[in-house]
Amino acid sequence: MLKKTSSPLWKSIVFLKNQLVEIYRGHQQVIDLMTGWEQKGGGFTFNAYSTLRPQSSTVNWEKIVWEQWALPKHNFILWLAIHGKLCTKDRLKFTHTDTLCMFCRQAEESHGHLFFSCNWTFSL
Repeated sequence: MLKKTSSPLWKSIVFLKNQLVEIYRGHQQVIDLMTGWEQKGGGFTFNAYSTLRPQSSTVNWEKIVWEQWALPKHNFILWLAIHGKLCTKDRLKFTHTDTLCMFCRQAEESHGHLFFSCNWTFSL
């Protein structure tokens, strides 16, 4: 039972339970699903996580980004760059700031410019 004074953790658990009942169309189906998690190899938590986590397709750049020999900081920066999420000036246009590349001052600073067009960063 969910009360107004229930903890956020309990509210999350009840919310997840309700979602599972809706997706699997009944309490008994959810009980059967969870019993299966317990009986499969790998353990309950692993099987629950594998079932509930969002699934996405494999990407062709995964092995390039997540090299074991690379520093985690470098892996993360490359991952951000591939997703176009680095803090480049082209992403800050809403602030009405100067968007010229701080290295060459020849073009707008963007992922494409920094990694492929900028003469200054190319020389590095």
